[in-house]
Amino acid sequence: MAMAVTATVGTAARRPAAPARTATQARTGTHLRTTTRVRLTRRGRLTIFLTVLVVAMVAVFGHAAASADAPAAPTPVTVHVVVSGDTLWDVARTVTPAGQDVRDTIVKIDELNDLTGSRLTVGQQLLLPRG
Repeated sequence: MAMAVTATVGTAARRPAAPARTATQARTGTHLRTTTRVRLTRRGRLTIFLTVLVVAMVAVFGHAAASADAPAAPTPVTVHVVVSGDTLWDVARTVTPAGQDVRDTIVKIDELNDLTGSRLTVGQQLLLPRG
């Protein structure tokens, strides 16, 4: 709503009269506000929430990605072809250095070959860590 201020020469400008209060405003005692409140819709609240969530995730995970370790040194390997009767434990035991745990070697073999279980098939080629 536009308000016009008129003045004549030689007189001071007058402020226009405030709009009349409604019956509800008169009954409840509320007054007209001169400032406009921002009402957020459900979509607006969702947008703000997702923005804050993304900023928080970048703050948490961005730091972790920036401080990642350098690539590991390459592991020297040998290739073993699985024959009938071979088990992962037997194969790992043959390449495990004395005094070390065979289970640690099995973990390394799993990582090198992306194994999903301990079942081996005849003819399968396994990369085995050397010493």
